[in-house]
Parts: sequence; structure tokens; C-alpha cells
Amino acid sequence: MNDQSIGSQYVYIGLERTSKLVVAWHLGKRDRDNTYAFISKVRNASAGNRFDISTDAWPSYVPEIDLQLSDRASHSIVVKVYDKPEEGRERYSPGNFVTVEKAVGSILI
Repeated sequence: MNDQSIGSQYVYIGLERTSKLVVAWHLGKRDRDNTYAFISKVRNASAGNRFDISTDAWPSYVPEIDLQLSDRASHSIVVKVYDKPEEGRERYSPGNFVTVEKAVGSILI
């Protein structure tokens, strides 16, 4: 039996950078529908003032943030770079931290 509704859940968490207050959270598969639901919660929890939002490079963030938060948020992508490739390393045991790559929207800089 292959039930796609169980297992492999992802916790989306939105933190305010200075207070560490949880602005929004969502539990579900890491897919476009759940990303949409999470970003909707961030929109509902945030005021109309401009703010910065940083995410990892999950591809669904870019279109959802553009769609739902472009009027109030500047989006950047932060990717940590390690000295070992993802393949062949022990799970949860990254190599030594090397650098951070940053992007604005979907353009890596």
C-alpha cells in the first residue's frame, strides 16, 4: 500500500528576526499547495508595512511569495554551502560550513 497522505511531513516556520516570535507555521508535505497555505498564513499575520523574508532555495517559495507578498515583502534566498556534496554523506551530518550564497527572488548572486 502506498498512501501519499502519510509520512514525510515538513514544518514551515516563520520567525520574526529580533524577537524570534513565531509569526506563522504550517505542517504538511513540502509541495506547492502547502507552501501556498504557509505563505497565506504569513500574509494574514503580517501588517501592511514592508519587511524582508529569507528562505532556502525551495522552488515553490518564489512564485508564492511573488503572488502573495510582493506588495509588502522583499524576498531573498539563502543557501548554505558545505565542503561535502549532499550525496554520500550521513543524513544530518553536513560537511564543514564553507560559505553562504544569497539570491534576490530567484536570481542567485
